[in-house]
Amino acid sequence: MTPSEPPPGGAAVRARTPRPSSAQYGAQLMRTSPNQDGWFLAVNLVTATLVWGGIGWLGDRWLGTAPWLMSIGFVVGNACGIYLLWLKTSAPPAPAATTDDRAEDPSG
Repeated sequence: MTPSEPPPGGAAVRARTPRPSSAQYGAQLMRTSPNQDGWFLAVNLVTATLVWGGIGWLGDRWLGTAPWLMSIGFVVGNACGIYLLWLKTSAPPAPAATTDDRAEDPSG
């Protein structure tokens, strides 16, 4: 095979391979690393709390309302983190995408 020739199958193989959605990719990632699920969920919870708390802190500095927006930000961040944790743990695992199950289109 010369460098100017495309690889065998090339674009035709890529066109037939379905791309997983972000939900399927996330579910696949969760399935492939079972020992790290707890850390993944804990980091999501802490990160959501800190990000929203930080947004509240910035709002307090901008408006001069300390510590009200920061406190509200921590509560909202914690609620969002718990909601994300619930979404990630209650979603059923996505089925693995395979190309073998599909029938070829006879019309060409």
